[in-house]
Amino acid sequence: MVVIVREEKQGKMIKVYKTGGDKVTPAVTKMADAQDKKIEKKMREIEKILKTRKPKTTKKYKSLIELKEKKGLVLELWYELGKMIRPFVDGLNLRRGDRKYIWRAINDHAKDLKSAREGEVRLDRDPDTAY
Repeated sequence: MVVIVREEKQGKMIKVYKTGGDKVTPAVTKMADAQDKKIEKKMREIEKILKTRKPKTTKKYKSLIELKEKKGLVLELWYELGKMIRPFVDGLNLRRGDRKYIWRAINDHAKDLKSAREGEVRLDRDPDTAY
């Protein structure tokens, strides 16, 4: 299954269809567009949950999302995010060659969880160990 990622070209963000082997046909791009909408919807749901769920490890912050970039505390946020996102990603039935692009697509749809530019550079370099 082709995965849509966003890339900057001449100052504009454009959709790019990435694949580890599929031929990009109109039918495949239609399925990729539908999958991209599912990813966007799931990220909105997850971020909403993380904004309302209280951390267990600290009372200083009111929501898990506030733990982003908090040294020593962020692990709880990423653990909870991983528990929510893994079943979703596993359910996408991606080919092995396409799995490396899904994390970039997820990051593209994240708003409050979006990684810093440093994380995006690492994601481009090694998507399997980026986070």
